[in-house]
Amino acid sequence: MIGGGVAGLKSALELAQRGLPVVLVEKTPFLGGQMAQLDRLAPWGETAAGIVSELAGAVLAHPSITVYPCAQV
Repeated sequence: MIGGGVAGLKSALELAQRGLPVVLVEKTPFLGGQMAQLDRLAPWGETAAGIVSELAGAVLAHPSITVYPCAQV
């Protein structure tokens, strides 16, 4: 999986939950992409940081996902 934004994180997690090993490559040292820079999300006002944190935590904790930050393909 290339890119540690929300789409990449969600896709990596879904593939790993289906039993596939996943390698996630992110060029920055941070996960979450541009969504990590937002404050709140419409229409319900949940915090972007909370969603990114929960998703990134699930990805990092999953034994079938290997994350390579600061890396390029």
